[in-house]
Amino acid sequence: MVDSDLKKVIILGAGLVGALNCLMFKRNNYEVYTFHKEKESGLDRTYALTPNVVEWLKTFNLSKNFLNSLNPVKSIDIYKEPHGNQIIFDSNKLYLPALAYIVKEKNLLNEIKPKLSVQTIHSQKLEGGEKISNTEQSVNFSFPKGEITAPLLLACDGARSPVREQELIKKKVKDFDQTAIVFDFEISGAQPNKATQFFCGDSILAILPVGPKNMSAVWSCDNKLFENKFKLDEKSFKKELVKVLGKDFGKISSISTRNSFPLHMIKVQRLFKKRVLLMGDAAHSIHPLSGQGLNLGIRGIMELEKNIQKKDYTDIGLSGFLRRYERSRKIDIEEFSILTSGLQWAFSLKGLGPNYIISKGMSLINEVDFIKNKLIERAIL
Repeated sequence: MVDSDLKKVIILGAGLVGALNCLMFKRNNYEVYTFHKEKESGLDRTYALTPNVVEWLKTFNLSKNFLNSLNPVKSIDIYKEPHGNQIIFDSNKLYLPALAYIVKEKNLLNEIKPKLSVQTIHSQKLEGGEKISNTEQSVNFSFPKGEITAPLLLACDGARSPVREQELIKKKVKDFDQTAIVFDFEISGAQPNKATQFFCGDSILAILPVGPKNMSAVWSCDNKLFENKFKLDEKSFKKELVKVLGKDFGKISSISTRNSFPLHMIKVQRLFKKRVLLMGDAAHSIHPLSGQGLNLGIRGIMELEKNIQKKDYTDIGLSGFLRRYERSRKIDIEEFSILTSGLQWAFSLKGLGPNYIISKGMSLINEVDFIKNKLIERAIL
């Protein structure tokens, strides 16, 4: 690898993590070669971005119209069963303007994509026949129209990452035996800045406020329950939704098309191998109940940028640089993997004993502001 190749980077994947990596490397004076599939997912997911992630995104000079469209979440209510024990997290307790900011995936992508149309970012569609050849000295990516040699290749190719499988990076997969139903709905009378989560034993329902009358939902159901709920017509499904939300939540006027995906947790043995670095869902996949999946991926980009800006490695593909990055990410990834799988397990337990312990724990947390504040600080800051 010649010196001129040291300021190149190859990125596979054109989702949010891939696109944001492109912008990050561009502003750090790298020539970016990004490759992606032509077909985009029809699913427009909703994300709750933490304040520190939003502040980092602002450094890319996002438009005022886009930033104003982010809906602030000022409180989060968590229930054990509908109208059971409750924990309320309040942004005012932390002297923050918001606990999170709600954004639709396609809105964020549409804001980012025009910034990728510059001379230093070369974007191509994957056509088939591409090949990765990586050693400790360099990584080469060949494709029908040529080849690129660089110090580093980023695999931002999703939870089913073909690159991860090709590199034989070992992983552990936990099947939650749940399937998530995702949908949006219009409602009148609801609080536009409050997120709500219901732990219902055989399901977890998370509601995110997209706007004054628009809500987005992820309903993580045990597989048997999913089979029953997903096939319901809109009227019957609405009745099931109201049973959990309660009539005081607001009046639902319409529900969008429902989509679904199975829920797994993926933990990889390592984040890199021979100049190939896993990012985003390729590196970690967690239960959506905490809303931390995308935040976890973006914090990985933020940490990678910090390491690049130290400028103690001219070759960022060296194992010493990547090992330092891996160590810096280990605690964050491990904490949220344990948190999400632990909460899913605990709230799925049945019986008087577990219910009593969980109820008492929730009451204690809700009554002690210090505990609540520490929990929310760890999640959002």
